[in-house]
This record gives sequence, structure tokens and C-alpha cells, in this order.
Amino acid sequence: MDLGGRSMLVGLFLLNVIDGFDGAAMAVLAPDIKESLGISNTVLAAVGAATGLLFLLAAMPISSLADRSRRTTIGAVSMGAWSVFVACTAFVQNAAGLFVVRMGAGLSQAHNIPIDGSLLSDTYPIAARGRVFAAHALANPVGAALGPLAVGAVAALAGGDEGWRAAFLLIPIPAAILAVALAFVPEPPRGRYERQAVLGEQAVEGDAPEPSRDLPVSTAAAFDRLRRIRTFRFLLLGMGALGFALFSIPLFTALFLEDRFGLDAAERGVLASIAALPAFFTIPAAGVLNDRLFRTSPPRSLLLCGGLVAASGLLYVTSLYLPTLATMAILFVAAGAVSSAAGAMIPAIVAAIVPYRLRARGFTLGGIYMLVFGACLGAVLTGVISDALTVRAALTIVVLPSSVIG
Repeated sequence: MDLGGRSMLVGLFLLNVIDGFDGAAMAVLAPDIKESLGISNTVLAAVGAATGLLFLLAAMPISSLADRSRRTTIGAVSMGAWSVFVACTAFVQNAAGLFVVRMGAGLSQAHNIPIDGSLLSDTYPIAARGRVFAAHALANPVGAALGPLAVGAVAALAGGDEGWRAAFLLIPIPAAILAVALAFVPEPPRGRYERQAVLGEQAVEGDAPEPSRDLPVSTAAAFDRLRRIRTFRFLLLGMGALGFALFSIPLFTALFLEDRFGLDAAERGVLASIAALPAFFTIPAAGVLNDRLFRTSPPRSLLLCGGLVAASGLLYVTSLYLPTLATMAILFVAAGAVSSAAGAMIPAIVAAIVPYRLRARGFTLGGIYMLVFGACLGAVLTGVISDALTVRAALTIVVLPSSVIG
């Protein structure tokens, strides 16, 4: 870990944790925001949907820019802008203001998918990527565990009906500091370790990190090249199928727990928190195992990831048919642990499949497939089936085949 050392991984990890705090603030403080601004549930949901849509629309052009320009600068500028928009959330007075600042936050947040994976792939050796991406993935459970507690505590300490505003004022402070620090982290040469593996040490001696050393690849040429990679095509289809399950499970599991076992919001929250804990163990284990398998046989790494995805779906669907809450919770937690391990392996696999000059666009395509199919199709399909049948039947019909196909 020479170029950039641990600073790249630590910086991107902390930025993702803070990003999770913003998501937690919008979720935990939603009732306070709604009451303070006098808006409806529909408006609040529309703001969230519009933010996610802009995130997707902006990710692709940013990925094209990231494959041609200095990525650390793009990340630093984007996070600086994100900090400003999040801070402005504290000063909104109506639905229109909230819509504008959250759209800005979604736009500036769109760098996450193309920038993080590309930078980590070029900063750290191929043999360590499984562990590096696993360490980076730990930001998700850390943010999920600490975010709600932190923003809730800040809002409570601030007190009053407007206490939620204090949380949005504090979140951007560490993000802005990290954004400045990221701007000074050395830009890693693209494909440094791939060239070193093929051509030897002399291939990278004196390499300048500036992207101007390589001719830029046009967007049309990039997509055509990615389309021709057979393994990547199948991986995209698998990620799209997996998205059906990933975006259906959180919402409809809550409905199932309420209908089947009568759990209230607090009890469902406790179960969700418990389900997230095994990720702190399974994600690092998956990273270590992924590196070991990749050194001996890269296809085995892909097979393991696919097996974990299928196993998580089978465990989850089985849990829905168990008679008691205790037995259901055991398999539900196990399914979450296995799913987290599989998710931590995917970025390293993408990095190995996609050519280094197209990595930002490769990572972005994977995220878009998962988000579009999952958020726009999977959740809607599950809702339609649940209205016609039952929540359990809908989850079975959607989750089981999508996880096996994924």
C-alpha cells in the first residue's frame, strides 16, 4: 500500500459513513421535518424519489469524466458541494426549498459509485482488493448503526420542534474536512497493478498519475467495449436480478413482521439492528476468502459470490414460513449475514473484469442495473403481488427466483 497508503481507504470509508448519516437523518427525522415544514407523506416520498433519480442520472456522466480526469479532485469537489447542500437543508422553510437542496445533494452524491471503486482498484494491489473492498463495505453497517443514534441524539439535544435542523448543520462539517483532505491524496496511475502483473516492475516505473498519459475513451466506445465482455454482461444481469430482492426485502419485511407477529416500529427496529451486526464479521471474512480464491482460481471467487447470493435468498424465504418469531429471526439474521458477505465481494469482481481505463463506467453500470431494476421494478412488482395475494407470497415469488438468478 504505497501510493496513497491507507489514507485513500480510510478517507473513502469515512466519507461513506458520513453519507450514511445523511440518509439516517432523512429517515429518522422525517416526522419532525414533515411537521416543521407542513408537508405531506407524499411530498416527503417524492423528494426522496427525486433525489434517488437524480443520483442515477448524474452517475453516468460523472463516471465518463472520472475515466478521463483526476478522480480525487472530482471526489473532493463533489463532496464539498454535497456538504453545502446538506447544510442548506437546515435552513429550508417549505417543500420547494427542501426539494431543491435534496436534489442538489443527490446530484453531488452521484460520484460515490464511479469514483470509490475505481480509486481503490488502482491504489491497492490486485492480491489485496478483496480485503480492501470488504473494509470499504464496512462503512455501510457502521453508518447504519451509528447514524440513527447520532442524528437522533443531536436533534434531542437541540430540542424543540426545529431540533432536526441541528443535525443537518453538523453532518457536513466532517465531510467538508475530509473533502479537502481527499484533494491532496495522490492520484493513483490507472491500471498500475494490471500492467505490473503483465509487464513487470519496469512497466510502472516513472508512471505519472495524470490521466493525460492515456488517450480518453469515448462514452460510445466504452459501452461497446463493456458490452463485448461476456462475463460482465452476465454479471450485470445478475446484479439486476439481485436488485429485485434487495429493494423489496427491507420494506416488505417490515409489513410482514407487523402482520404476522404484531411487531411495532421499535421492535422492528431492534430486529433490523440485530440483523446488521453479523456484517461486521462476515464482510471481513468474505474479503479474506475472496483474495485467497482469486489467487488460486478467479472463477471460484465468482462462483462463491453467486452461491452466497442464492443461499441468502433461500434462507430469507425459508424464514418467512417458520412458526415463531425466534426461529424466523435466526434465519433472517443469517440471510442478512450471507447477503452482506456477497455484496462485499462484488466490487472486487467488477474490478477484475472491467478494463482499467473503463472502471468508473463499469462500476456505475453495475450500480444502475441494481438500482433501476430493484427500486423501479422489484419493489413495485412486490407491492402489486402483495396486494393481490399476501406479503409473504409476494416476497417468495420475487426474492427466491431473483436471488437464485442473481
